Amino acid sequence: MTEGHVKAWSLLRNKTAHANTKAAGSTQDLVKLCDVVTVLLYHLIFKAIGYEGHYTDYSEYGYPPRRYRGRPVTEDEIAVAAYFLWKADGEKHGNDLAHWFKGRAMLESGLI
Repeated sequence: MTEGHVKAWSLLRNKTAHANTKAAGSTQDLVKLCDVVTVLLYHLIFKAIGYEGHYTDYSEYGYPPRRYRGRPVTEDEIAVAAYFLWKADGEKHGNDLAHWFKGRAMLESGLI
């Protein structure tokens, strides 16, 4: 869950609780809030049932595929990701920290 998911829930809940869905903006804004709240509910359900795997992120433009992790990323997973980033970078030496941090960021964001 991100802060954006919680904020969208708060905005959507306030609008619907007070029956004021049109005053705050366009229909597209309302649909976007609903998409973000849908992903928030996905994350809550995934956490409750212990799911780890792929899902479609409706809260971002283009609906990118993401990977949900119900646990923190391990150092072994980061090492494997960094290794493959190093291989993709032409096996150049001297960028080990950059590969490590990029691999960790990609794993934590669900890109890989």
